[in-house]
Formats: sequence, structure tokens, C-alpha cells
Amino acid sequence: MNGGASSGFRADSMPADLEAARAGIVVIGRNEGERLAACLRSLRVAALPIVYVDSGSVDRSVELARSQANRVVELDPARPFSAARARNEGFAALLALEPQGIPRLSDVRVDPLVIAFTAAALNLLLGAQLPAQIDWAIPFQVLPILLLMGGQWEEPGWTGFGLPRLFERFGPSVAGTVTATLIMALIRTAWHLPLVLSGSMYWSEIVLIIGFQIVFTWLFNRTSGGVLAVMLCHLLNNSMYAFAGRWFTGADGVSEAWLRAGLWCLLALGLLLLTGLRLGRKPALQVEAPRVGQPLAAK
Repeated sequence: MNGGASSGFRADSMPADLEAARAGIVVIGRNEGERLAACLRSLRVAALPIVYVDSGSVDRSVELARSQANRVVELDPARPFSAARARNEGFAALLALEPQGIPRLSDVRVDPLVIAFTAAALNLLLGAQLPAQIDWAIPFQVLPILLLMGGQWEEPGWTGFGLPRLFERFGPSVAGTVTATLIMALIRTAWHLPLVLSGSMYWSEIVLIIGFQIVFTWLFNRTSGGVLAVMLCHLLNNSMYAFAGRWFTGADGVSEAWLRAGLWCLLALGLLLLTGLRLGRKPALQVEAPRVGQPLAAK
């Protein structure tokens, strides 16, 4: 099995907008099975679009690749297989993909901020009382601690390791995506349950986690497996709770927590409806790369 793009190409054959295009990954292989699955899982962390090119596998390589790669190309057996041909057709398929990969700040900054301040505003409208004085220095005091020990460091495990394996286990169908997402939500809930039972977290956190996970699944798929985007979203949510969430105590604090959980679930419901329950996941379709008229010239 080999990974990479073609070794070179003529400057005059380069698309005019290639310079502005994002990077991507081409993986080629035949009958690699579980080794291919492990390879593709490790590449998802790079948050780059992935094309897998298969040269006549008779094992589960193509099926496994469809749950991990953005596009799967099965080479026509009527022509001789070669690594050069696989790389060239993979590169052509990569260029045909819509630009994606690097998470934009707008993907990860808006939702936690909007949700936190909307929950606080709704709480005030319902009669909650603000403290006599708000310490605006709290975010700057809390952020260094959260950067070192915040919940975002759970994401390499939950999102980078666990979610792709659940995707692989349950497949790329709508049912598979929803099942994997809900199982991951249950795992997160079990992890946080001791904090809820001890009183360190409100019971609303269980509801919030469900909405959280749906949004995180969408964000992970939207950024082609970008764990960093999910980590940033998690960090911003915790930072805003440490600030705006602390404005309220007692019954006002409970109501703010439930409002925040409800808003996350409302956002999650919107994403489910807008994506047809796919949450940004590609359907399991065989996609043949466009035929390349001439091989890319090697240096």
C-alpha cells in the first residue's frame, strides 16, 4: 500500500486555481484490509480530504475505505494496474473534490458564544438576577487552566479515536451515522455521570451531551475528520460556561443550565434536519474518477 500524490506534473497543466486549493491525501492499495482501515483512521486527524484508489481488491478494502475516505476510486481492470496510474487517477479525483479540510474559525466560534449569551439572556427574561458586579477578568483567569486541563483534551479519544471506529463498525448509512453518534453520546454521558451524581454538574448536562455530540459529529464530518475543530468548539463552550454560566446561582443557575442544554439540542435538531440525518457524512457510493487523458508527466 502506498500513499501520496503523483511525483510531479508540468507547470502548464496546473489548474489556474490550484495554488489556492487546499492540500489533500491520495492513498493507493490492493487487498490491504485492516491495514488500510488503520491507515485511513490515522490520516483523518490531519483534517484533509482523502481519496483512496483501489487496484482490484477482492477483500473488504473498498468497503472499509468508503467509511473513512471522502472518495473511493476503483480502477478499471481492463487496463493494467500500476502505482503511477493509481496515483494519477487519485490526484484527478482529489482535484474534483469540493474544497474542504482546514476548519474555519466561523465553524467553531459562533455556536458556543451565541448559545452561552442566548441562554443568559433568556434566563434574565424569565426573571433571573444578575450579580451586583460582573468580573470581566474571569475569562482571562480561567482560560490558561482550561487550555491545560479542559475537556477539549477528551476529543482526541472521543472524536479522533472512538467516533471513526464507530463509523467503521456501523457503516456510512444514515442509520449507521445516527447509531454511532448516539453510542458516542452514551459513552460521554457515562464518563460524566460521576460528576452529575456528586453534584458537580447539573442533570441538564446529560441532555446537553446529546446535543453536543450531534453537533460534534457534524463538525467532524464537515472538516473531513478535523479533531482540532471539535477541540476548539469544546474549549469555547467550557470557557463561556466558566464566564457567563457563573453569573447565576441557585435556581437561576439551574434554569440557565437547562436553557443552554436546550439550545444545544435545538442546534443539533436543526443540523439533523438540514443534513437529512447524515450530519455531513458522504453516502456509500462507488465513485469513479474522471478519465485522465494523458498521464501526468513525471519530473
